[in-house]
Amino acid sequence: MFACEEKIAFVTGALGVIGRAYTKHLLQNKVKGVALIDVQENDVAYQQQLNETYGSNKCIYIKTDVTNTSELREAFEKTVQHFKQLDIVINNAGIINEKNYALCLQLNFMATFNGSMMALREYLPKYKKGSGVIVNTSSIAGVVPYKLPIYSISKHAVASIGICFKNEDECLKQDIRVLTICPGPTPSPVLTEALDIFSTEAKSSKEINIAASTDAEYLGEGLIQIMKEGTNGAVWMFMTGKEPHEMDYSAVFDVAWDYILKNLKAVVTMLQVKGKVVLVFGGNGGIGKCTVLELLEHGVKGIVIADLNDNMNYLEGVKEYDPIQFNKVEFLMTDVTNLAHIKSVFEIALSIFGAVDIVINCAAVVSENNYGKNITINLIGTMHIVNEACKYLPRYKSSKSEEAVIVNMASVAGLVPLTNFPVYSASKAGVISYSYEMAKIKDMEGDFEVKIITLCPAATETPMLNVGRSLCETTTGQIQNNMIQIFKTTPAQKPESVAKCILHIIAHGENGSCWLSKNDEDAKLIDYDAILTLASSMLDD
Repeated sequence: MFACEEKIAFVTGALGVIGRAYTKHLLQNKVKGVALIDVQENDVAYQQQLNETYGSNKCIYIKTDVTNTSELREAFEKTVQHFKQLDIVINNAGIINEKNYALCLQLNFMATFNGSMMALREYLPKYKKGSGVIVNTSSIAGVVPYKLPIYSISKHAVASIGICFKNEDECLKQDIRVLTICPGPTPSPVLTEALDIFSTEAKSSKEINIAASTDAEYLGEGLIQIMKEGTNGAVWMFMTGKEPHEMDYSAVFDVAWDYILKNLKAVVTMLQVKGKVVLVFGGNGGIGKCTVLELLEHGVKGIVIADLNDNMNYLEGVKEYDPIQFNKVEFLMTDVTNLAHIKSVFEIALSIFGAVDIVINCAAVVSENNYGKNITINLIGTMHIVNEACKYLPRYKSSKSEEAVIVNMASVAGLVPLTNFPVYSASKAGVISYSYEMAKIKDMEGDFEVKIITLCPAATETPMLNVGRSLCETTTGQIQNNMIQIFKTTPAQKPESVAKCILHIIAHGENGSCWLSKNDEDAKLIDYDAILTLASSMLDD
């Protein structure tokens, strides 16, 4: 059993309410030292009190902006230089900021992921004495989304970190566990800030009060409990009035996947894109270019391809045999992580075609090593696009009597994480959650001008899939065996089939709906509400 005695701990968000509770209980359980990591100015009186109560030089304070990778690494370096040891890393820094979604994602998820990866791959293997442990603070909002889509996404992604590393060889070989705490609402400035967003009626609703306030002291005690008892990848729930308990996330995924396969509903095609203006982000990628060709075949008025890849050779045939169709296509060099670029795409599309009706976001990467790039393109890029689309589409769509459409490309990996692709899986889970919550908010507000739909393709024969295959060559052991098994047993569908599914869901998808594309079959509707209900029911167990 893991014991805190003589261990060194590294705690981010250490000067917040939960961070202080974690620190107190670590010291009460006789850790040798704690590095207090926070962007706030040092609370000298608090640090002095800790050293007087638990022993001199037990705690050091390191001012750190954890969203800055260099500063975070420097904080690790200062910790090991001072203590010559590091055994426990607790990623606890977080905010609620629905307006600045990039900051919310960077602090809540990316900083947590960076801290986890630095701990797992660099500092714990080198400096721990015995077993090591990483504990990430998520939230019950990461299990069942609140009316805070950005915060919920960030915390859902945090929970995915441990889940995706559950069976990783590097955790087993290094004797390091990755654990997750999901607290209910905890009285703190962060919670007060969140509640200020809602009206009095909303504050008293079941969704906001999904759990009574969770005392920070209870979380401090729970931290020690899960470090002693928690298995690698475990997600623990902490809600007032209930014993801390591990959530069987693997059962959720098993049941969810089984439910998906048994309850898919085939769709009859009624294409309704004729005469529309479409923006396709990532339009020169594998799925993107097939979507462009499919749109042209069905008589769209115009297409703007927004991509960093300017290779449009696939349109040469169109140019030769149907120059009128070819002239409907415009290309704009676009970085989806750059908000100014995205705004420019909408403005230029309006100047050329006079309307924007449909936005399809196919831009994505698989880059497990460069996780910052992965999250920024796949998730934050999606947020940028949706945010701008929700401003432009209601005002500039061709027909005031028809809904405009946003289609976000997720993946089956966002529904059932691929163990060997934790970053990609987390980013696509975020796309699903974000799309669902944004659509839900629009329904609640009575905004029926734009519908937001998500498509989750299974393995598809594209350059991205080849990147995944190439990773097999750079891995070893059980990880490599798992990846080879995935690619052997999962037949890849053609990107043309996914393009047809995109047109299907544009015509038939309801706002907030989530769809599956697999095995070159017609698009099938996923009952995502049922999956969330299943997850929610586990909170009451």
